[in-house]
Formats: sequence, structure tokens, C-alpha cells
Amino acid sequence: MDEGETLPVQSPDRVQTLPVQTQGQIGAPPSHLVLISNEALQALIRAAGANQAGNDASMTREQKFIRDFRKHDPLTFEGKKIDPMAAEAWVEVIETTFGHMNCPEDTKVNCTSYMLKGEVHFWWKTAQRTLKGGEKDEEPICWHEMKRALFHKYFPLVNQYQNEAAFLNLRQGNKTVEEYDLELTRLSGFAPEQVDTEKKWIRRFIAGLREEI
Repeated sequence: MDEGETLPVQSPDRVQTLPVQTQGQIGAPPSHLVLISNEALQALIRAAGANQAGNDASMTREQKFIRDFRKHDPLTFEGKKIDPMAAEAWVEVIETTFGHMNCPEDTKVNCTSYMLKGEVHFWWKTAQRTLKGGEKDEEPICWHEMKRALFHKYFPLVNQYQNEAAFLNLRQGNKTVEEYDLELTRLSGFAPEQVDTEKKWIRRFIAGLREEI
């Protein structure tokens, strides 16, 4: 039987003819599907890219860094209890993220503020006014100041003094240079005034190295 032929169907009253579909014949696509040409698809992609570029152009420099910071999916911090280890681990994650994205110093505080939730979020709003020394002080808060304030709240004084002393007395000893650098960097948050310039940091780093290096 050829394609397109009809097959008679017997019924009590009349004979009906039904279309015959041969093997391999493809019917029309479902009505809910929309076919689009490759050219149209490429045009849509270009339009989406242009729209994204337009959104980027409307964002401030600070907003772009906060967006990039969030792409690294850093942990939020709620500070529900005084836990020095949890606070230190969170700060370390935040600083690691800063390193991966080459975050400028003047955007670190706002990026970090975005990750404060719950009780610590409201605490930070008050702490900012204290650090600024009043509403008229327009000098921005730096990351070292914010980190010190966090440690002051979530580290008991005895832990702060112990870690500050550990920073001042740290020596390379049997550590590799990399291990010594990592430990010194970790402890530096407890004595930010000792390393608030590159010159101070280099001086402190060299002071703890083994003599033969």
C-alpha cells in the first residue's frame, strides 16, 4: 500500500476512510513546542549578553565586588554564642576568599558586613558608630579595625592577650617558611597595630626567621 492511501473501515451504517501512516512518517510537532532557527537563537544569546553588560554598567564598583564575593559562597556568621574557635575559623574563610578574588582593602568591610546575620548584624551596626567616633567622622572603617572588633567581642580578653603574646613571640623554629608565614598571618589579627603597614609586616616577619635563612 502506498503512502497516502486510505483504508476502508466497515461500520453498520457507512464506510469510513482513515489516513494510513507508513513506517518512518513523522507527524507535526506538538502545538506547545516552538521551533527556533539557529540564527534566532544566536540573536537571543547576544541580546542576553548585552543585557548583562548593561546591568554591569549600572553597578557601582563596590556592588561588583560584593557580587563577585558572593560567587565564592562564603559562610555567613550569626555569632549566637561566644565561641573563639568558630569566630577565628570564619574570619579565616573570609580572608581566604579575599585572597582568591584579590579584594581591595576599601571593599573588604562591606563584603564582610553582607555575611553578618542575626544578632551579630545588629551588633555591627552599633559597633560601626563606636569605631567611627561619631556621625561626623567620614573616615571609612578598615578591615583590620573590623576584625579587631569581632575578636574583641567573640574572644574573651584572656584569649586575646594569649594570642597577641603568641604573635609577638612567634619564631620559625622547625617550621618551614610557608608554615611560619601562615601562623604569623593567623595571629596577626590579634595585634593589627603591629602590622598595619607593609614595612612593619616585613620587619616582624624577618625578626622571626631562623638566622641561617
